[in-house]
Amino acid sequence: MHLKEVPTEVLLAAYRSAQHYELDEDFLNILKSHIREREAETVIDMEEEMSLR
Repeated sequence: MHLKEVPTEVLLAAYRSAQHYELDEDFLNILKSHIREREAETVIDMEEEMSLR
């Protein structure tokens, strides 16, 4: 399974756990970049939705 297929809530939980257990910084950065990408997509979707109204 690729990270793009994982629900955002699961990514957030994994990120918090990784921080808590002080896992590899590269792993944290990968999770963080996927979370930020999704947040950006959500904002873009919301802006598009508002512009259609």
